[in-house]
Formats: sequence, C-alpha cells, structure tokens
Amino acid sequence: MVIGESHRVGQAEDNIENIKKLEAFAKEQYGLENAVYRWGGQHYKPADLIPYIGPKKGGSHVFIATGFSTDGLVYGTLAGMLIADAIEGKENPWVDMYKAHRFSPLKSASNFIEESINTAKQYLNILPGKADKADFEHVKNGQGAIVEQDNEKIAAYRDEEGKLTLTSAVCPHMKCIVNWNNAEKTWDCPCHASRFQPDGTVLEGPSYHPLASIEMIGGEIKKEK
Repeated sequence: MVIGESHRVGQAEDNIENIKKLEAFAKEQYGLENAVYRWGGQHYKPADLIPYIGPKKGGSHVFIATGFSTDGLVYGTLAGMLIADAIEGKENPWVDMYKAHRFSPLKSASNFIEESINTAKQYLNILPGKADKADFEHVKNGQGAIVEQDNEKIAAYRDEEGKLTLTSAVCPHMKCIVNWNNAEKTWDCPCHASRFQPDGTVLEGPSYHPLASIEMIGGEIKKEK
C-alpha cells in the first residue's frame, strides 16, 4: 500500500492526476509493476494535532476516538488502552492529554486561523460567473461539472450512457459550492469535506442531508423542496 498526494477534500483540481503521480512514484521507488486498487480516503486532523480519545463528556458512557491524522495503528491502539482503562475504572497518565472534550485555544490558534481563511476562500465560488461549463451540452459522458443557470449553481453529471443527473451544487451543511472528484465520481465539498454521490446521496458528513434534486422542465429549474 502506497499513500501520498494529500490534499484538502474538494480542493484538488485533478484527482486522477494525483493517482498517476502516486503510481509513478511507486514505480520509480519500489518497482511497482501494476496497481490493483486505487482509492482516496479522508483523515481528520485536530486543530492542536492531538487525537480526541475518551468519554464524550465527564461521566458519559459514550466514548470517542477520532482525529488520528492517518496514524491509526498507533492511536487506535492507544485509544483501545485508554477507553478500556476508563471502562474498568483504572487510572491512566495519558487521560488528560487526549481527553475528548478538551479545549486548547492557544495550541489550536494557528491551525484554526489557517483553516478558517482557507474555508472563507472557498465561499467565493458562490459568486455569479463561477462555473466549470457554460451549459449542460458541454458536460461529456462520465464527467461532472458545475453549470450556472438563472443564477443557480447546478451540479451536472452525465453517465457513460449519456444520462444527465442534476442536483443543486450547494452543500446543505453550510452552503458551500461542491466540486467534482473525477477519480471517484463524487461531489466533494471544499469547505467542510462532505461528499455526495452523483445523484446527491450523502457519502460522508458533516452534512446529514443530500444535495437537492433538480429537474429542467420547459427550460426552467425545478428544485426539490
């Protein structure tokens, strides 16, 4: 397994190109002859770079283990130890460092500011004139693109047989405009990392709701309420 070409969800211009670069690296460094499987995965990085492990809140019977920043083998093992000790009522010297309900503004400040600025920039895509294609006819088979019509941002996907599927391009979570992931054929939100299937179905949160379906009737946009 070779991992690399990391990027923020929804902010890669060409996901297929990222995979090609990773394959080229593997061939050069390790003599890889053929890649059998290719995929992308999300990892969650806390603002202070330390995982959240432990009860949701003091005395809670709901335990959290997240924010491993791809180091799941290390922190997954640690999480098992910390949570097992908590359930059995044993003391553990690492509890306070990893507690799930901690708040560390000083340690988190620089990363929080950086991420906030990055997220704010993504909202510029909602401005008029920001679109991938001029109209639906320019969306090729197997391709997805953002089309603007009547000041509405529309996520348009045309399957290999030529069937066109339209949804709103506005992520229900916090109204950011999604982008097309050409490697996995998904709509990805560049603001908070929600991911959706071409028909708008939720694949990964934080959004609980799908992209709104859209129909074109007599040249007019009819959005699902």
